[in-house]
Amino acid sequence: MNWIKDFSNCLYTNKSNIYEDYISNYKEDSLKELKKKVEDKYYVKLKDFSFDFLCYSNCEEDLSSSYFYYNSNCLYFRSVYIFNPNKNLYISMSKDGKVKKSEEKSLWEITLNDNDITFFSNGHYLDIDKNKEIAVGTKEMKKWLFDTTDDNCYYFFNPEEGQNYYLSMEDDEDIRINKKIPCNNSIFELKDDI
Repeated sequence: MNWIKDFSNCLYTNKSNIYEDYISNYKEDSLKELKKKVEDKYYVKLKDFSFDFLCYSNCEEDLSSSYFYYNSNCLYFRSVYIFNPNKNLYISMSKDGKVKKSEEKSLWEITLNDNDITFFSNGHYLDIDKNKEIAVGTKEMKKWLFDTTDDNCYYFFNPEEGQNYYLSMEDDEDIRINKKIPCNNSIFELKDDI
C-alpha cells in the first residue's frame, strides 16, 4: 500500500463489490465516494484525484478496440456494433463526442448489469444533450435501460423526470431522442465483434 497511496488517481482493492461499484458507477461523485470507501476499508489515505481524473480510464484518447479483451463467456462486457435494421445503419461516436448514423461499423464497448447498460466508444460514453433532443458523447459514465423485442432486438431508454427518452435513428444526421412510444426507428441490434 505504500506506493499506491503516493500514486495519482489510484484506487486499490481485491474485493469484487468494490470492482462492481467502480465499473457500474463511473462518474465523478460516485468515484469520490468510492475513494473514501477504499480509504476506510484499507486504513490508508490516497492522493486526491486530479481535475481530469475521469480521463484516466481511457489511458489514451485513441485506444483501439484491441485494448478491450472480448470474452464470449462474459455476460457483462461486450464489444458490439449498434445496428438499426429499419434504417440499415450503425450508430457511431466520433473522437469529439458527436453521435451519428453511419454505413460503416463503429465499435462500442458495453457493460451490462441486470437491465442497465452503458455504451463507450472513442473515449466517450453515450448520453443525451441538456435539451433531451439528441444523443451526445460525455466523459462520465451514463447508464441506460433496455427492453427486448420478440426478435432479440433492443429499445434503449433513459428514464428522467418520470419520462422515458428512447434512443432513435430518424431521417436527419443526428441520433435523436424519441420522447413518445418507441417506433421501428428505436429498435436496435447489438452485433458482437467476434
